[in-house]
Amino acid sequence: MNRRMVFAVAGIGIVFAGAIWAANRYQGAYTEKNAKLFLNLVATKTQQLVNQTHKILLDLSRAKALQTADRTACNDLLASQLKQYEEYSGFVFADAQGNVVCSAPLTSEPINIGDRLHFKRALGGKFASGEWIVGRLTGETILPFGYPVLNSEGRVAGVVNAGLNLTWLSKWISRVGLSGDMRAWIMDPDGTVLAHYPKPERVGQNASDSEIFDHIMAARAEGKDEDVFNIEGLDGVKRIYAFRTITDPAAFGGLLELYVVAGIR
Repeated sequence: MNRRMVFAVAGIGIVFAGAIWAANRYQGAYTEKNAKLFLNLVATKTQQLVNQTHKILLDLSRAKALQTADRTACNDLLASQLKQYEEYSGFVFADAQGNVVCSAPLTSEPINIGDRLHFKRALGGKFASGEWIVGRLTGETILPFGYPVLNSEGRVAGVVNAGLNLTWLSKWISRVGLSGDMRAWIMDPDGTVLAHYPKPERVGQNASDSEIFDHIMAARAEGKDEDVFNIEGLDGVKRIYAFRTITDPAAFGGLLELYVVAGIR
């Protein structure tokens, strides 16, 4: 092979390698763009749910039926809220000791929620969230929220509570148009999975030992509210993942923080 042919072959090889590099770079940018797109869909809905829950509970806390602990009127009011919002499994008003005064759905059994984290936080005087739990009223998996109810003297008389239905949340994620090879989930700061697509059975599982959770914690330590990673997900498959932090600055102690994750390959 003469020198001219060698240079020609080498040139073709360089062009071919460059084309592959450019194609891979384009594919990576396209994948990252889609990951961010689906992240935005799920994160926007999650933030809307947090904001909506805050407003609902604030409005309920100002209702006379709750402030005066009028059991009948309170039950009727909470029932009307439950009919209006399918995303919640129930609403509860409990006195300052945690004893349930009224609820939707109704219960004839005495229930106390004084040990619940969100209830204790709300007693501090602000909107609050808790940890993933199985609701005592409904037996469903929920993320509970609470808001203090003040009496006529301005003292905390109890807490009005809402349980975000996590089964409903996973189903909602499945309806946003994700393909079979995409992944999306929501976690709390402890790494507990609150919603997941395509495996809602992961709800309640702890993912704090996962690579994605380590990356999120590192990003948060650097002050980042969102970031993009090319790493393995909960299923061990490498994808491009994007995450975003969901917060409510007005929440008790600034402790309301969720992480929405979306991945694609």
